[in-house]
Amino acid sequence: MISFTYHQVCEQFQGKLTAQGKLLLQDTLPIAEHNPNKPDLKFKGRRIFLFEQIIIFSEVIESKNPLTPDHYVFKHAIKVSPRLCQLRFKL
Repeated sequence: MISFTYHQVCEQFQGKLTAQGKLLLQDTLPIAEHNPNKPDLKFKGRRIFLFEQIIIFSEVIESKNPLTPDHYVFKHAIKVSPRLCQLRFKL
């Protein structure tokens, strides 16, 4: 079961999350940041939310209070093809 509340996602998202369809999957994805002046890659964790119509990439802002949930700042979105929703995920 996916634990999720719409107000946690995403500060600065310019749309209605409820219009993006059902939330299918959420997970953390390591994203590499390339700096041409440094040979090493720097990785950041991005929280991704796969809805029926969109994938949202967000930055996790961890709560300092254990009673308050983390929240997420919108970074990028990709529209999803309806055919993608026909895929079955095997976990």
